[in-house]
Amino acid sequence: MFTRLLLVMPAPMEIPDTIACIDCGQTAHRLTAEPEFGFEPGDWVAYRCSGCGDRWDMEVAGEPDAPGAERN
Repeated sequence: MFTRLLLVMPAPMEIPDTIACIDCGQTAHRLTAEPEFGFEPGDWVAYRCSGCGDRWDMEVAGEPDAPGAERN
């Protein structure tokens, strides 16, 4: 007898290569390389602003309406 398991993996999240700097509005570029299987909720992504040089470390959040998602 065989047991069949089905592993359901969430789709990888699309994380932008650039964002607008929160402080000066210039373009901030992603420093963090994309993991082999894509970004997942809980991962950290770092950006560096090309204008003011600030670094932004952001946590990847899950879908707001996903089961188990926290609301503040």
